[in-house]
Amino acid sequence: MTVRGIPIVYYGDEQYLCYYNDGQNTPPADVNSGDDDPWNRPGLNRWDQDLPAFKIIKALASLRKESPAISEGKYRNAYVNSDILMFERVQQATSFW
Repeated sequence: MTVRGIPIVYYGDEQYLCYYNDGQNTPPADVNSGDDDPWNRPGLNRWDQDLPAFKIIKALASLRKESPAISEGKYRNAYVNSDILMFERVQQATSFW
């Protein structure tokens, strides 16, 4: 939601619907099988607007709509190490030349 281009949020991502059994994860309680089809909602047992993914996607979608810096701005690294890349988006001044 904060990188250049059109964000891709698959149907059901906001509900953690897509779960692939890799032998290491436990499926979310709201998903009724180990390998649900990510293109449909057959495993969705309930809709919850309090899930962290829903809240994050909703907040970032609003910010992207309101701020040209997020949807069109340049990147500026704020912090980088071997595990973390933190950046900010900076709106450019419009130039006619």
